[in-house]
Amino acid sequence: MPEITVQLFSLLPRQHEIISHPSRFRVLACGRRFGKTETAIHEMSVRALRGERVAYFAPTYKMTSETFRHLLDRLSPVITYSSKTDSRIQLITGGVIECWSLSTTSAESVRGRKYHFAVIDEAAMVVNGMKIWQEVIRPLLVDYRGGAFFCSTPKGMNWFYQLYQW
Repeated sequence: MPEITVQLFSLLPRQHEIISHPSRFRVLACGRRFGKTETAIHEMSVRALRGERVAYFAPTYKMTSETFRHLLDRLSPVITYSSKTDSRIQLITGGVIECWSLSTTSAESVRGRKYHFAVIDEAAMVVNGMKIWQEVIRPLLVDYRGGAFFCSTPKGMNWFYQLYQW
């Protein structure tokens, strides 16, 4: 079988430090243009290439669709199926990435699924974020004792601030 190459971007030292940290749950609070979403895309890609099931959550449909497009571009040589309608990508490794907009998706529609890893991008912008995390997203990680990566630019003392304080 021919070798297939997937071109991921090179991580900066701080991004590499974040991705390689062993914590099950990681919170990244930093300013604009740090590369938070790029870091998340890199980790989701690596995990899906290992055959894991990954979920990506963002506060708006626009953010979700942009990230979905970046994932399609980066992973195209190894994609066996993709659906823009479902924001779902399946890889030859068996890995799956599903993208969810927290502004348009009822929390009910994601229930019943299971993931190895979840990314909550721009978490500080998620309305009722702690409730969504505790009642919807965290239970999705139970089957595999999965981890999560919360990344955001801080927006005051909200639920993301509370997570950061843990």
